[in-house]
Amino acid sequence: RYRPKTVITPDTRYIHRNVVFRPEDAKPYGGIVYFGRKILYKTASGAHTVINSAIVNDAGCDFSNITLDVFPRLGDTLDVMDHLSTYLYQDGFMPLVRANAHAAIPLEKGARLLEKIFEGKTGG
Repeated sequence: RYRPKTVITPDTRYIHRNVVFRPEDAKPYGGIVYFGRKILYKTASGAHTVINSAIVNDAGCDFSNITLDVFPRLGDTLDVMDHLSTYLYQDGFMPLVRANAHAAIPLEKGARLLEKIFEGKTGG
């Protein structure tokens, strides 16, 4: 549906309305567990990519802000994606995102696990 080289930087409102189905005034989805900000990009060759861009400044911490200030190296990142793409198969980056979702430890369980490890209460 989108032309090649289209960039979408979803804000909190978009994510709540179209991805996770939460009230628009809910706290930002992923605000305390995301490493970075999501960028959806259709490369010059037509491949779909989901980029997780590091939060490198205060503007990036505001999940409702989607100005270029949030993504200071966006042009460089998209150039890399256009050249790198994937050699495996169409949209081959998606399995990496799905694998990470299955391997990630939920925030609360992970925090409790780390507390037990550092307190020496692993029971093992």
